Formats: sequence, structure tokens, C-alpha cells
Amino acid sequence: MPRKFQRVVERREVSMDDREQFLRCAEHYMETRRRPARVSVAKAVQAISTWLGPCSLVGSAMEEIIVSLAARYGHDVDRDQHCRHG
Repeated sequence: MPRKFQRVVERREVSMDDREQFLRCAEHYMETRRRPARVSVAKAVQAISTWLGPCSLVGSAMEEIIVSLAARYGHDVDRDQHCRHG
């Protein structure tokens, strides 16, 4: 496999690992909220990102995970206007 394509494949694998780790942490975050709770997307992303450290996921992917898990766990979602992602 050409070196150029090998790097792309490696990045995807890292991204999938990061997505899985973020998903697990987000599930734990949702499980520890009072039910029903109002979940701030920005605060959830910030808390999980701080806990995980550097992550290859972009903000919109993180937000989608938070919103879908919040719905699954029966929480209301506060879609913050000014989400910051590190």
C-alpha cells in the first residue's frame, strides 16, 4: 500500500478508537446525571474532553453523540449557542 494511503488508514483507525472512547465516556456521563436532567451539550463536551485529553473527533461529531445519548437516557438537551472545542 502506498505510504500516502497508509497514513489515511491509520488516521481512520485512531479516529474510531477516539470515537469509541468518547462514546464510552459520554455514556458514563449520561448515566451519572440525575433523571430527568437538562444536559448542556457544551458542558458535556468540555467535561468529557477534559477527562479524555486529546481527541481526533471534531466538535460536531461530539455534539451528535451527546445529543443522541441524552435522548436515549431521557434527558433534555440544551444546545448551547457558543460551544467551544479544544
